[in-house]
Amino acid sequence: MMTTSKIHTTTYWNKGVLLALMLFALPSMQSFSQGNRADLFVGVWELVGMANANTNGEVLKVPAGNYKIFGADGSYLFMQWTPQGSRYVQEGTFNVLTDSTYAEHIKHALNKNLEGNQYEITYRSAEDSTITIEGKIDGFSYRELWRKVMAEVLPPVSR
Repeated sequence: MMTTSKIHTTTYWNKGVLLALMLFALPSMQSFSQGNRADLFVGVWELVGMANANTNGEVLKVPAGNYKIFGADGSYLFMQWTPQGSRYVQEGTFNVLTDSTYAEHIKHALNKNLEGNQYEITYRSAEDSTITIEGKIDGFSYRELWRKVMAEVLPPVSR
């Protein structure tokens, strides 16, 4: 059984890993050939809600720990952090097709059946830094709500 202090330490460590990813990934993100439509995606996104046939269309709140990182070079990572550790869920490339659709080409995934496939996904962005995506994988429809992780500048610690 994990103690409360161990859980807090793990949570801080997970946030540290995310911060490190942001510090190393975001500065290297240069504009690439997809133009302005892809700029909407570039950055770190946290999954905050999802719906599928099992939820009867109702969007359910998702526990923290699921992140997609979209690079300006057209790459993306889908990672999951839990108290038991972190892992890659998917890795691949993306390209924006229209003002309402983009495609993910999955190179590596926990679900090996997804590898090598490309999925067209519908998206809608909102002014509150969220994006709703909808798609279908092997006949299974889903809808997800993602919130962009904003970098917060903290004041220096006084000593």
